[in-house]
Amino acid sequence: MTCYKYFSNKTAIAKYLIEDLFEAGVKAYKEIHNSDIPYEEKVKKLVELKMSNAHEMSQELLDDIYKYQDEELSETIENIKKKMIVIYLDDIREAQKVGEIRNDVKPEFMLYFLNNLTEMLTDQRVVEIYQNPEQMIAEVMNFFFYGIMPRKNRKQ
Repeated sequence: MTCYKYFSNKTAIAKYLIEDLFEAGVKAYKEIHNSDIPYEEKVKKLVELKMSNAHEMSQELLDDIYKYQDEELSETIENIKKKMIVIYLDDIREAQKVGEIRNDVKPEFMLYFLNNLTEMLTDQRVVEIYQNPEQMIAEVMNFFFYGIMPRKNRKQ
């Protein structure tokens, strides 16, 4: 028995896996986001989640997903991105309302930055700086959330 009994081709398998990873990722994200912990701890757990997800994916898989897509796979990824944009924008705005994120940062800019991380994560010049994808993603996430300035009144 082969997987082709359940899937018509490799693209169908990839699509199923990507959608399954998306659903699992949203569930894990929402569990962290909706937890009753300080926002900084949520951010830390989200970084850890990204690192864990990176550990499950090799650099080759990341490259394949983002560089060598067919039309159906591209459409699936675009639909997932659109769903995530709505989720992230809502959550960012809510965090701003309660003072967890600065009000002077435009949520759309934050999303623009996050969306352009894809190019950075597949740029060979960046990839070669790190020993593995986990280190790279941790650095990018920490840079995004904390910038380059020392965090005052917070544990380093």
